[in-house]
Amino acid sequence: MKEKFCKRGVSVSKAFTLVEVLVVISIIALLMGILMPALNRARASAASTACQANLRSIAYGFVMYLDDNRDIMPPAVIMPIEGFDSPTIMDFLMRYLSEPKVFKCPSDVKDHYYDDYGTSYGYNAMLGGTTVDKSMFAKMTRSKAVNIHVMRDLTPFHGKEGKPGSCNYLYADGHVSDNREQN
Repeated sequence: MKEKFCKRGVSVSKAFTLVEVLVVISIIALLMGILMPALNRARASAASTACQANLRSIAYGFVMYLDDNRDIMPPAVIMPIEGFDSPTIMDFLMRYLSEPKVFKCPSDVKDHYYDDYGTSYGYNAMLGGTTVDKSMFAKMTRSKAVNIHVMRDLTPFHGKEGKPGSCNYLYADGHVSDNREQN
């Protein structure tokens, strides 16, 4: 920018030219184009981590439930179904959990399972009524408890739009991971 002086000796600055403004706007647009995918990945990773934290909280609810019920897993249905009065896993665990939102996966924004059914997670109903060794949070078979899932995302919430995602799982040995680690 060049300065001009008027008759009285006071400097008058010239405004930005159209080219200068366009260069600045294009640089800002380029930086946004570079940063937005990284921000979206970080947001998705944070949602998956929050989902895993929810499943860990549910695991503590299972441990407390098992303490009160002679180490017998709850005889609950996989997920709430309209028209059926069968007890859900929330019916068994809510008294042990401080907040019902622990059953909401932060990535459940498109499918709205939590809004419709009160949970974003499905329970492995085949475990209902089985006795477990709660010291490991499970020892249900002679196979490794690491391979037995107790709860999982109802659908693959975690992934890029339009691409196959992954589900977070709570396993019988108490650890939580996504199915990408198991494949």
